Amino acid sequence: MNDPALRARLTPTYAAGCKRLLSSDDYYPAFTRANVTLESCAVKEVTPEGVVRRRSRG
Repeated sequence: MNDPALRARLTPTYAAGCKRLLSSDDYYPAFTRANVTLESCAVKEVTPEGVVRRRSRG
């Protein structure tokens, strides 16, 4: 993955073994595709039309 910002967003901040380990070689390359975006905001629901974000309090 050549995008350092995207790589940082996908890099876990917890120790290895704290959550399920990734055992796939196509997970990270999928995020470099033109039709894929990483949504890291809170998700309210997923519908047939797409992802509905939860509104932030404020």
